[in-house]
Amino acid sequence: MGFLVACFVNGIVSDLTGGTVQVVTQIPIGSLCGGSDPGTCQVRGNCSSPNVVLDNCRELNYNGADLDCCQNNIIGGGTIRGPGPSFIVSAPRGTRSPNMGPVRETINIFVSPNIGQLKFTLKTFDLPNPSVTGECDYKNSIMFSANQMQRGIFGPGVNSLCGENTGQHFYLPVTSGETVQVLVNIQGYGNAPPQSRKFASYESEYRILVEFIPINHMLAAPDGCLQYFTEGHGRITSFNFDGHSNLPWNQDYLICIRPKTEMAIGLTFRAETFAMPTNESCVNGENIIFQTAVPLNNQVFLQGRVCCSENNANSGYVSYTGYQKDGNSQSLRRYWCGDKLGPENGMSGSGYDVRVVSGQNWSTTLNYEPVGFKIDYKVDIGVF
Repeated sequence: MGFLVACFVNGIVSDLTGGTVQVVTQIPIGSLCGGSDPGTCQVRGNCSSPNVVLDNCRELNYNGADLDCCQNNIIGGGTIRGPGPSFIVSAPRGTRSPNMGPVRETINIFVSPNIGQLKFTLKTFDLPNPSVTGECDYKNSIMFSANQMQRGIFGPGVNSLCGENTGQHFYLPVTSGETVQVLVNIQGYGNAPPQSRKFASYESEYRILVEFIPINHMLAAPDGCLQYFTEGHGRITSFNFDGHSNLPWNQDYLICIRPKTEMAIGLTFRAETFAMPTNESCVNGENIIFQTAVPLNNQVFLQGRVCCSENNANSGYVSYTGYQKDGNSQSLRRYWCGDKLGPENGMSGSGYDVRVVSGQNWSTTLNYEPVGFKIDYKVDIGVF
């Protein structure tokens, strides 16, 4: 994803006769550096606070290049222009006391030409917990605003994150010339919700990596995918998940798993935590719901309609659709809701879509807390 901007630096060296020869070295200013904690190569001395020098760029083996690997940090609001990566960073934990007041910041991200997506990676994200309903209080959250996602990023009308989201990521489709905004508004709790493990506090910590992905780039997420995984194994987790707070209302987004391996024949789930809201008669999550174009029988059809359905305002679910090598979708879709992930959690296919949905409301009389999910996945390997 590195972008090269030609820049020439003149170097003076001695030749064997004692004279001098002028050598021109092309310096790749703007090239990516720093690995998973990226920066860009800049002329030494140009990386000023709050930006951080990670190292120099000699590992790129450009002879005579005197460059620093400079990490661009935005603290207290500002502007990100790209195409190099930047970090939206809070003040370090412990440096902001209640006497210093709340945090309100606006970050404007200008989309440069030929960019088709922004990727946000939440390297650290520890904010006040959501409310009893799982919703983020606008006074204690970070909101993301993008022109192409006006109906909601994480679901209808849902654009904010709060609570625990370290390690999460998401993609936003963008067009050249638009501005994406990140609005930080952290006032601190007046009264923490009952399930919160935190006391009333202004403390928060976030470190968000913003990356610009070119149109049709190999690292771009498939269309419609909010989250995108290509590894052979990993973990998918609902947003705002801390194991105590309820799943937010109005979630509706797609997690896409497209393993790089050519030998992928299926996917296996193993849930560390799984608790999705549904009707009281459907809380036994071991009953996997199958929905096909033609109902297998009336019982399955009714079970699918009642227990795990976007038409049920009291329900939420995780569903799965597989794709074959030719890209065709399987006709069979699996749904999970209730208090546990069913035991039959192996799915076929070589590419996988996982849809996450929660309704507008659910019963408060459930005998479990619908806290969302933390699921480990493993791509199954075989011979076609």
